[in-house]
Amino acid sequence: MSRLMRLMIEFAGREFRSAEDLYISLGVSRSQLYRDKADLEKMGFAFTFHRDRRAFTVEEDPGVKVEGLTLSEILALIMAVGRLPETGDFTLAYRALTGLKKITVDQPGPVSSFVLAAIQDVVARESYGCRLETLESLVEAVSEKRRLHLVYGRPGAARPRRFSVDPKRLVFRASRLYLETDEVGGKRRLFRTAYLREVIPTPFLSPD
Repeated sequence: MSRLMRLMIEFAGREFRSAEDLYISLGVSRSQLYRDKADLEKMGFAFTFHRDRRAFTVEEDPGVKVEGLTLSEILALIMAVGRLPETGDFTLAYRALTGLKKITVDQPGPVSSFVLAAIQDVVARESYGCRLETLESLVEAVSEKRRLHLVYGRPGAARPRRFSVDPKRLVFRASRLYLETDEVGGKRRLFRTAYLREVIPTPFLSPD
């Protein structure tokens, strides 16, 4: 069960170019991967390889309605998700965060605003070092392989620096979140999300 859970989370959070990428990432054999794939399809979760995109994509991810959670239980979940950066697993942490946002939609009136504010303050700012909107923009750019302009500088720095980068992935280092990139015309480097002043998507895609 743990392996099947991990497979669904990995698939929903990133793109795999080959079966080898996937089973190596999960630490299983090729035959085990396809046995797990068949088991997941029985539960309504299906993925397949698309030749035009040259990658595996999720075809079905069944929705599950969550009801009956109290406000205190939701806030406890938010606090727990805020501790996930300590695992060093960005995919797991971000999937949990997006799940919390969906739970918020089902809450009435002022409760929804309060819960969203808690997610913004406790998870995004304290655990990731940036606003939720910035985090979502970075995840989208990594997924689309979209070139970014970054305005970057430590708090209090007089002159932030500007960079044009091709984003590769988001990673935790010592529970702090970084954007790993290739600088345009330069070397690979890490940008701490807490020091991002501005993230500007461009119409250009990163070269493979």
